[in-house]
Amino acid sequence: MNNTARKTIIHTILFILATACIALVLEYIIPDDEHAKEILQGLKEGATVVYFGDSTLAYSDKDDIDKRLLSEMVEENLNGQTIIAVHQGAFHLRVFEAYVSFIVIQDHKPKSIILPINLRSFGPQWDLRPGYQFTSEIYRLSPQRTQPKVLLDRIKKLSDDPQKREEEITEWLEQPIFFNRTQIGVVNDFHYPLFGNEAQLNEKISEKFTYNYLFALDKSHKGLASLKNIVHLTQQHNITLVMYITPLNYQNGEKYVGDAFVPLIEHNVDIIKETVKSNRGTIYDFTFLLNSSEFSYDYIPDEHLNEAGKLHLAHAVALALQNETSKKS
Repeated sequence: MNNTARKTIIHTILFILATACIALVLEYIIPDDEHAKEILQGLKEGATVVYFGDSTLAYSDKDDIDKRLLSEMVEENLNGQTIIAVHQGAFHLRVFEAYVSFIVIQDHKPKSIILPINLRSFGPQWDLRPGYQFTSEIYRLSPQRTQPKVLLDRIKKLSDDPQKREEEITEWLEQPIFFNRTQIGVVNDFHYPLFGNEAQLNEKISEKFTYNYLFALDKSHKGLASLKNIVHLTQQHNITLVMYITPLNYQNGEKYVGDAFVPLIEHNVDIIKETVKSNRGTIYDFTFLLNSSEFSYDYIPDEHLNEAGKLHLAHAVALALQNETSKKS
């Protein structure tokens, strides 16, 4: 072996060792997950409910007078129960699964967990987006995070270079987009601002609704596997689980897409409901609970609510929690 080859091998070994050391430092020195800290502190102080959510939990419209979190509105209807809100934009079922797995091994556990299921989170716009994977959060919550294989995965992630991240984004932008099961383009075809004259705007809004919601949900989706595990974990630890489908602006979906919108939404919702029920869980279908005037935007297809919509949903969630709790009393 010549000197050049020997130096290359030594440098490679040193790089691997250095990366491993960085991973270990991150494991033991970086701050713990802030949401996990809030959960532990809240449960220690006597909170009885953990409410998971994405951006819909905290969003408030610029014209709202009451800008409380949705969870705070629910808490108001619970006769003294305290809620810990665990939320972040783009959180999804795999993240919630990690938090539930973390919760059930703690000494202090909540009596109930509220779990919204956002239909849009199953589609490629959200599910496959590189920035929405929350790998670090899931890693930090894992009881197996110090096992060799998990550490190795962490090391690989740390060694990712900017070029690889660019490649991940490029790959995501090339993912196919379907209207039901017919391909109508790729992700990159639907990334544009909403502006133009009325006819142009209507067409773009229609495409955005299709892009966000009208994929055909597959029963093998990894999010559904996480959902099953959440149901099982809460059942095993006698935690009341209140699941609901996040309301969406179906009236504007019908307005901009047409009659095909609601049947395709119902098909995807039915798959989620079947998954829950086949695992002896209960789910509340709030998909069509709200009318379009209770959403923050007339033309942006997301689940953000205005004050009236949040109050309406908060009342429904509180009733669902009370109903599920009463089954155990």
